[in-house]
Amino acid sequence: MVTIVDPAYSQAHHSGLLAFDACPSPGLISLTIGTVIANADVAAPGALTGEASRSNIAVDATGIHIKNRTGDSRVYSYTLIG
Repeated sequence: MVTIVDPAYSQAHHSGLLAFDACPSPGLISLTIGTVIANADVAAPGALTGEASRSNIAVDATGIHIKNRTGDSRVYSYTLIG
């Protein structure tokens, strides 16, 4: 689960439940995501450009990556189960 931690900003739209596998074959599946989160699937941190005005989440063999393209500074909270 990933969400934004900001009492002055809508958290539901920037929240999501995703299933991921970082290796050996990286993959990211959206179970449910808010309207301002984009699943960028498999991308290395340097290659993750993402959609404008969204929080973009990707995975590769090194882990999970978030690219903040909302235009404002954001703090994210992660919960990993597994």
